Amino acid sequence: MPTQFAKALGASVLLIASSSAFAAITSFTDDFQGYSSSPNFAPWECFSDNGGFPGGYGCGNPSTTGPQITALANDGAGNEFLNFYANYDNAPVHTGGAPNPQEAISVFRNFAYDASDTASGDTWIYEFDYKEADSPFGPAGATQVSAFIRVFDGAFNLLADANLDTSGSTAWQTGQLQITLDSAWTGGFFQVGFANLVGNYESSGMNYDNVSLNVVPIPAAVWLFASGLGMLGWARRGRK
Repeated sequence: MPTQFAKALGASVLLIASSSAFAAITSFTDDFQGYSSSPNFAPWECFSDNGGFPGGYGCGNPSTTGPQITALANDGAGNEFLNFYANYDNAPVHTGGAPNPQEAISVFRNFAYDASDTASGDTWIYEFDYKEADSPFGPAGATQVSAFIRVFDGAFNLLADANLDTSGSTAWQTGQLQITLDSAWTGGFFQVGFANLVGNYESSGMNYDNVSLNVVPIPAAVWLFASGLGMLGWARRGRK
């Protein structure tokens, strides 16, 4: 995806770091049920690069009621999910007057990490269900939509990323991304979320549901092997 996505995400940390409480990278699940009584999707965050960088704006915790960027949607059978689209009120972008003819918007969960998080070299898996909004509201024209993992250092330089193009999905399907932490990463920010790149009032609606972030468990065979080595060491000590 275009580098302005990553730039926008890095800038988002600058905008919200002073007001948000961060924790170490932590497993979570979110099926978007229960947000109907909330005005926003906290702890999800939102950022737009405003069609150029720098010069973006933070949208705080994205709204559950729109009218722009996000809304809580449902299938009429009790299942609720995140509906994510563009800020069509940003007329300078959509009429071609901004530095770029498209606006990159990201909705994400943000975590701080330090050396204690990366020392083990864990692999984190980000999983989600996705599909385009019903016609004619799904992505069209030059619109780009994706899911992502981004890892930044403490100075907001992009260290690693993983992306999945989520366009072309008219029925629910499951996507997955993963990143392995590098022990050389001593501190920074870890983000998972969704992004779109939209201009010229083109449609961009995407639905996301059943989001999870989990560390890859150590396979049983590896655990048994490691445990066996430990037990062997103790046995040798005993014989000595």
